[in-house]
Amino acid sequence: LFDGMSLEILDVSDNGFTGTFPWAGLISNNANSLKYLSIDENSFTGGVPASLGSSVTGLVSIYMGDNRFSGSIPTTMSTLANLDVLDMGNNIFTGNMDGSDYADLGNFPKLRVLDLGRQNFGNSDFSAVTWLNTLNQNGYLKELDIQDTGLTGKITSIFLGYATQLKYLDVSDNTITGTIAGDSRMTDLVYLEDFRFNGNDLDNRLDEDLCLIPNITSITAFPGNLDLECYPSCLLSFMSVTTNANGITTCEPTAIPTASPTGRSQYIAQHRVGPRTLSTDWCHRIRVGSGGAGIAGGAKDQCDLFSPC
Repeated sequence: LFDGMSLEILDVSDNGFTGTFPWAGLISNNANSLKYLSIDENSFTGGVPASLGSSVTGLVSIYMGDNRFSGSIPTTMSTLANLDVLDMGNNIFTGNMDGSDYADLGNFPKLRVLDLGRQNFGNSDFSAVTWLNTLNQNGYLKELDIQDTGLTGKITSIFLGYATQLKYLDVSDNTITGTIAGDSRMTDLVYLEDFRFNGNDLDNRLDEDLCLIPNITSITAFPGNLDLECYPSCLLSFMSVTTNANGITTCEPTAIPTASPTGRSQYIAQHRVGPRTLSTDWCHRIRVGSGGAGIAGGAKDQCDLFSPC
């Protein structure tokens, strides 16, 4: 099919093609020229050869999502020095994210977008998928979609600590448990705009520190996460879906001790010290609870727990 060609761009996306893709002809005839490969939104089956990564070394973008590709994802693609986008989402690749087959997936030197979501992977403990931490340290990654990839356990503080350059993070439709810890340095996620963790098994309360992500515009917690007790009201402006099967709603702000300055000092000691962005209602409660006079025009949105409101 590709005899005599020297392609830089191949785009056959969304054409309704079925059967196996003619990898051998494409690779043997275009190994030194191909930069852009888009075969997504078809019904191609079979595996993806390791030679795609080891031989077609000039690839910059690979789009093969929304097909029926199976087997393991070849980690040879992580050696592609200039690869910017790798979209392999919504196929039926197998294996475990924390297994040896995928341990080298974190070695992409310049990858900016990675979509591995919606596969047929087995269960993997989030903390054991250490190649995600490696990938987050490449300095380029901006978008990461690992929804429905069999992840279990907690989203680790280590992972979030390395994810400071991400703009888009989707970990939805897994079996992630526990809480998204408030000690996860949310203020360091300075580029994150869209965070999706719906369809998991989180419990307890969503932490207010989610509201401290500096440039967040969208947080998706529902549907799913039916064991959550509540979520902070400051998240309402970021959540497009607030309804859920268990009627989970906003948390009541924790009351602040009012008996003495000692009580206030104890309250501060139990919370992270420094400025925090709080809801207007919370700030108002802090002012009243501290014995401070109200401010004309309503409470400020920013309160410093070092000083009386």
